[in-house]
Amino acid sequence: MFFSGVLLVIILACSCASLHQVPVVVPVNAEAAEVYECVHGDDPENANVSWYRKDWPSLPEEIKVEGNKLHFMHTSSNLNGMYSCVVINKKGTFVAYFYREIQDCLLNRILKWVSELWKLLTLASP
Repeated sequence: MFFSGVLLVIILACSCASLHQVPVVVPVNAEAAEVYECVHGDDPENANVSWYRKDWPSLPEEIKVEGNKLHFMHTSSNLNGMYSCVVINKKGTFVAYFYREIQDCLLNRILKWVSELWKLLTLASP
């Protein structure tokens, strides 16, 4: 996958139980997409994992969830923000947070600007 820009991931975890139960979000090497995995505890098969984006009612359609993995199908700054992985198992509920920030390269910013301008021009045409 061709990827330009800078990725900044800040990983935070919080829990009220023992340290081995605290989930951690880690980047995964993948060719087709930017992927993060929520790694947690010693019994991942018996856990329910959910993904959320702060201040959004649901994940954007450019993001796919596959179990404990979060796939960003496009490398766009539009998907920047705070994400959380919530793990529920027999020992409790645990949350890990990470902040994703991609800085688009100059060419991507120009293409976005031209695309938005084109939309405005086609709407204004009779």
